[in-house]
Amino acid sequence: MEYDAVVVGGGPAGSKVADIIAKSGFSVLIIEEHREIGRPVQCSGLVSEKVLELSGTGKSSVIRGLKRAKILSQNAELTIESEKERVFVIDRSIFDKEMTRNAIKNGSDVILGTRVEGLFRNKDGVEIAANSGGEKIRIKTGLLIGADGLYSVTARSFGLDRPTEILGVFQAHVSEEVNEVRVFPEPENSFFSWQIPLSKGSLIGTAALGEKKAYDIFKNRFGDFEKKSIALYGGGIPLGYSRKTVDDNVMIVGDAASQVKPLSGGGLYPGLVAAEICGKVAVKALENKDYSKKALMEYQRGWQGGVGKEIKNGIYLRKIYRNLKHRDMDRILNALNNEKSLSIIGSMGDIDHPSAIAGSLVKSSPKLLVFARYLSGLLI
Repeated sequence: MEYDAVVVGGGPAGSKVADIIAKSGFSVLIIEEHREIGRPVQCSGLVSEKVLELSGTGKSSVIRGLKRAKILSQNAELTIESEKERVFVIDRSIFDKEMTRNAIKNGSDVILGTRVEGLFRNKDGVEIAANSGGEKIRIKTGLLIGADGLYSVTARSFGLDRPTEILGVFQAHVSEEVNEVRVFPEPENSFFSWQIPLSKGSLIGTAALGEKKAYDIFKNRFGDFEKKSIALYGGGIPLGYSRKTVDDNVMIVGDAASQVKPLSGGGLYPGLVAAEICGKVAVKALENKDYSKKALMEYQRGWQGGVGKEIKNGIYLRKIYRNLKHRDMDRILNALNNEKSLSIIGSMGDIDHPSAIAGSLVKSSPKLLVFARYLSGLLI
């Protein structure tokens, strides 16, 4: 088999890139190792309207919209409300399937249940050795896009950057009903826990450095989850700022490139923004028949100059967060619990750009000035 471009990974970022390439009339193949798109589910499924727009799926996967969130530390809590629905809970399986379906409608080919076993560069491009349902196959392409997630074989094969941190994630779908997003800061354990309402029941979860650590914190936080559990999920979140995401004939995107928000672990927004840039650069490379690293660097400059800035800011803030104690979180939430600060969060808060309101919040609440030295890098 031979294609103009091959995308390894059938998640949202991979489907987005393939869709753009196919729309331009080039042949493109998506290789997905799982037998079903969107399974297993590993994401919490909380997204902004911008993600729905970028995906091209509309609201077909939306379970419900939300206007209210609570942040609960050990001895303080903060309730945030907005006038309109600002975030949406989606069914990730449906979301992923819709994105792949769009790519197929526009001309992409997809093979499921196919594991990449080797990637080899030659004078004509890249050759892919894969196992498809027990059958050994070979695929040739001039342009390879790795959208193959946390343990990207594409990144490893071509010496591209890997995550600097990997968070373990443990989640459970439980029968307990809630009407708002609940966030439980765990600064001393490196991340946080959450509870998100679904159409029936809710999704509880914890992320922390290491799978065992995540499970231990999860069990401590939600001790009786087994009695209410409907389904269990595990996974990982890659964090870091990738400085090398292209090489001759190759680009990586999404989780494979650690394009994930360090403060929340969300990868859909930065991954889709980067995928759009990646797709456009891929089309340009295919039109010019130039797959050199120099040509593909346009993609790296594009995403780093956009969502890359938010990732950098997030890494900075995450370092601050990890040095906080629970008593610090109590003080911060209490300092923010005033009409002016809550109004700023309700009107300006953006889950895709969480660092953007740091300066406004410090100015709105003098009590936060005690933490201003931590935020100086964002306020100048």
